[in-house]
Order: sequence, then structure tokens, then C-alpha cells
Amino acid sequence: MPTRRTFFIVLLVLSLLSQFTAVTVMAAEPAPATYLNASFNRLAGYTFPEINEEDPVKLAALYNAEIPADIKALDGKKTVISGFMLPVKVNKGVVTEMLLMKDQTSCCYGATPGLNDFVIVRLPEGKGKLMVDTPIFVYGTLKVGAVVENGFLSGVYQLDGESMKL
Repeated sequence: MPTRRTFFIVLLVLSLLSQFTAVTVMAAEPAPATYLNASFNRLAGYTFPEINEEDPVKLAALYNAEIPADIKALDGKKTVISGFMLPVKVNKGVVTEMLLMKDQTSCCYGATPGLNDFVIVRLPEGKGKLMVDTPIFVYGTLKVGAVVENGFLSGVYQLDGESMKL
């Protein structure tokens, strides 16, 4: 028969495990007719091979060739994506740029995300409420293709954000 001590040890272990378990956002909010649901199950549903190339332009072209056609078809489309906010630029409590992360391990616990495990989001002034540690929905126009900034490949998805909500 389990003792009270055993019960508390089990609770402690479960609590510790939950700190290292990825919480992936799978639920998709019903999108208005003008927005497509672009879940991370789809956006991160493929893997890139290891590509060794020094030239960032050539590297971008090689990565672009690896993006599946059904994902490339989302380029330029109005989408809604659910994920976790990792603020990049904040001005007086208002977020203007963020990474929308597939799960909390990528944004909060230090796991290195894959290139397709996050979306670079830029929001209009006044639209980016600081909301960390909770899944959010971000609406906007998705851009699909390798992003090279300052000579480095920094991602494969960008979103020109229009609005966001819990």
C-alpha cells in the first residue's frame, strides 16, 4: 500500500518531468474565412538535412530547395499560427518583433529550435501585447523562404503580423 511519502515523491517526480516536457501547441483556433490555419504540426513537420555551405546566398537557396511544396504554397497567404512568444524587440511594454515558437522548450528551457520550429514576427506599433508562457494566436501574412540577415541564415518563416490574441 502506497504511503503518504511515496505519494509526495511521485508528485515531485511528475512536477520535475513536466519542466522538461515539450508543450507543443496543436490546437488551431477557427480562423476567419480570410485566414488559413498554419499549425506548427505542418510548418515543422519536416526536417532539413545538414547543409555545409559558407556562402549565405547559396545556403539560402539550398534550404529553400528543401522546403516542401505544400509549405511553399503558404507564401504570401493570410494565416493564423499558434505558438509561444519569445519577445525580441519591446518598447515600453509593447512588442514589435518576436519569435513565435513551436513549443516552450524552444523559448523557455534552452533547447535549440530547428529553422522551421519558429516564425519571425513583426507587429505594427501598438498591436504586440507582451504575453509570455502562454499559447497565443498571431494573424498576418506568411512569408516562406530562407531569411538571411547580416550574412547569416536566421530562419525560414516570417509573418507580417496584423493582430494577436490568447
